[in-house]
Amino acid sequence: MTEGTEVTIVARPENLERVGAELASKVAARRDELIDATSADLRFPPADMCREVDRAISSLRHLALAWPWIKGRAPICDPGESVALLLPYNLGALALQFVASLTVVGNPVTVRFSSRAPTLARLCKEILAAMALPAPVRLDTRPAREFLHDVLTDSTHPVLLAYGGHHLGEELLSGPPGTKIIFEGPGKDPLVVGHDADPKRVADILRRSKFSRCGQECIATERVVLINEQPDVLDAIVELATGLHASPDW
Repeated sequence: MTEGTEVTIVARPENLERVGAELASKVAARRDELIDATSADLRFPPADMCREVDRAISSLRHLALAWPWIKGRAPICDPGESVALLLPYNLGALALQFVASLTVVGNPVTVRFSSRAPTLARLCKEILAAMALPAPVRLDTRPAREFLHDVLTDSTHPVLLAYGGHHLGEELLSGPPGTKIIFEGPGKDPLVVGHDADPKRVADILRRSKFSRCGQECIATERVVLINEQPDVLDAIVELATGLHASPDW
């Protein structure tokens, strides 16, 4: 075991199709703890964290429903290999969905939670340790740069799945060749508004994408493109933005 690294090994279940449903059940059982942990670690409003935990539960249940399409897929990892998963600081319970999605077909996972979310990492570790996942899950607690260096230079990690901002993307691009990288960065797609758009619906989409989780959504809108002159849409956006107040209950 590498110094500074914690390892959790879990057994392969007999019924893989139950992984999503069982994990969803365990997340639901600790819902309040996860909400409190992510709110404390990430400093996001509890109302936002409620939505995220519920979204994670829903996604895990959908993973269970997707089993007929997943069944029979081969893992990308050869024996002794694992997918490396680098999580951002602003991701909460949805991290468990990513782990489950990777392991359900037999891929071992080496996952690093952000050092800014220690309580969340502990809870996720406890939930995963109580599960019978299809493949081993290794929780790595080393500094991010050390973790990245080893992943990018070690042939036992055929794929790196990373979430982060522009600086991380540039760092990954300048790294050594060889590792397949799946990078989820900040979204830059504009909100395009057609000529017959409902102003209230446009404002609601903007509210959810731009202002949820204190503006930390990867789909946070930066530009609004109007196909034609639409004063009602602009009025709805201005009314929305001026009427929002961030609070613990928002």
